[in-house]
Amino acid sequence: MRNNKSYKQKLITVAMQELISGNRITTPDFMELTGSWRLAACIHLIEQRYGWHISRKVINSTGMVMHYLTTEEFKRVKATEVAASMATVKSTKKENNDD
Repeated sequence: MRNNKSYKQKLITVAMQELISGNRITTPDFMELTGSWRLAACIHLIEQRYGWHISRKVINSTGMVMHYLTTEEFKRVKATEVAASMATVKSTKKENNDD
Protein backbone atom coordinates (compact mmCIF):
# COMPACT_ATOMS: atom_id res chain seq x y z
CA MET A 1 0.00 0.00 0.00
CA ARG A 2 1.40 3.39 -0.95
CA ASN A 3 1.66 6.35 1.39
CA ASN A 4 -1.35 8.37 0.26
CA LYS A 5 -0.02 11.70 1.55
CA SER A 6 3.31 11.46 -0.28
CA TYR A 7 1.57 10.14 -3.42
CA LYS A 8 -0.81 13.13 -3.41
CA GLN A 9 2.12 15.53 -2.91
CA LYS A 10 3.95 13.88 -5.83
CA LEU A 11 0.92 14.50 -8.05
CA ILE A 12 0.68 18.12 -6.91
CA THR A 13 4.40 18.60 -7.55
CA VAL A 14 4.12 17.25 -11.09
CA ALA A 15 1.20 19.60 -11.83
CA MET A 16 3.11 22.57 -10.37
CA GLN A 17 6.22 21.71 -12.38
CA GLU A 18 4.23 21.55 -15.59
CA LEU A 19 2.57 24.91 -14.92
CA ILE A 20 5.76 26.66 -13.80
CA SER A 21 7.47 25.37 -16.94
CA GLY A 22 4.92 27.34 -18.94
CA ASN A 23 3.05 24.25 -20.10
CA ARG A 24 -0.69 23.99 -20.53
CA ILE A 25 -1.99 20.73 -19.11
CA THR A 26 -5.09 18.61 -19.56
CA THR A 27 -6.19 15.52 -17.69
CA PRO A 28 -4.96 13.18 -20.46
CA ASP A 29 -1.54 14.93 -20.32
CA PHE A 30 -1.50 14.47 -16.54
CA MET A 31 -2.51 10.83 -16.88
CA GLU A 32 0.41 10.26 -19.25
CA LEU A 33 2.84 11.88 -16.81
CA THR A 34 1.58 10.38 -13.57
CA GLY A 35 -0.83 7.54 -14.23
CA SER A 36 -3.51 9.52 -12.37
CA TRP A 37 -6.69 11.23 -13.57
CA ARG A 38 -6.73 13.54 -10.50
CA LEU A 39 -5.55 16.75 -12.18
CA ALA A 40 -8.59 18.81 -11.14
CA ALA A 41 -8.08 17.84 -7.49
CA CYS A 42 -4.40 18.81 -7.72
CA ILE A 43 -5.25 22.15 -9.35
CA HIS A 44 -7.74 22.88 -6.56
CA LEU A 45 -5.15 22.08 -3.88
CA ILE A 46 -2.48 24.21 -5.60
CA GLU A 47 -4.86 27.17 -5.64
CA GLN A 48 -5.84 26.64 -2.00
CA ARG A 49 -2.41 25.85 -0.52
CA TYR A 50 -0.12 28.04 -2.61
CA GLY A 51 -2.42 30.84 -3.76
CA TRP A 52 -1.79 30.30 -7.46
CA HIS A 53 -4.46 31.62 -9.82
CA ILE A 54 -4.73 28.91 -12.45
CA SER A 55 -6.69 29.69 -15.59
CA ARG A 56 -8.93 27.19 -17.33
CA LYS A 57 -10.18 26.90 -20.88
CA VAL A 58 -12.62 24.34 -22.25
CA ILE A 59 -10.93 23.07 -25.39
CA ASN A 60 -13.42 20.71 -27.02
CA SER A 61 -17.06 19.63 -27.12
CA THR A 62 -16.50 16.92 -24.49
CA GLY A 63 -15.76 19.59 -21.90
CA MET A 64 -12.04 18.82 -21.64
CA VAL A 65 -10.33 21.58 -19.70
CA MET A 66 -6.84 22.92 -20.24
CA HIS A 67 -5.16 24.44 -17.16
CA TYR A 68 -2.47 27.11 -17.44
CA LEU A 69 -0.92 30.17 -15.85
CA THR A 70 -1.52 33.54 -17.50
CA THR A 71 1.59 35.55 -18.31
CA GLU A 72 1.02 37.78 -15.28
CA GLU A 73 0.47 34.85 -12.91
CA PHE A 74 3.45 33.01 -14.37
CA LYS A 75 5.67 36.03 -13.59
CA ARG A 76 4.24 36.32 -10.06
CA VAL A 77 4.74 32.62 -9.32
CA LYS A 78 8.27 32.66 -10.75
CA ALA A 79 9.16 35.70 -8.63
CA THR A 80 7.80 33.94 -5.54
CA GLU A 81 9.73 30.78 -6.44
CA VAL A 82 12.98 32.74 -6.85
CA ALA A 83 12.44 34.54 -3.53
CA ALA A 84 11.79 31.22 -1.76
CA SER A 85 14.91 29.68 -3.31
CA MET A 86 17.02 32.65 -2.24
CA ALA A 87 15.67 32.42 1.33
CA THR A 88 16.54 28.71 1.42
CA VAL A 89 20.09 29.41 0.20
CA LYS A 90 20.55 32.16 2.80
CA SER A 91 19.22 29.89 5.54
CA THR A 92 21.52 27.04 4.48
CA LYS A 93 24.55 29.35 4.37
CA LYS A 94 23.72 30.69 7.83
CA GLU A 95 23.40 27.15 9.22
CA ASN A 96 26.72 26.17 7.66
CA ASN A 97 28.45 29.26 9.07
CA ASP A 98 27.05 28.57 12.55
CA ASP A 99 28.91 25.24 12.69
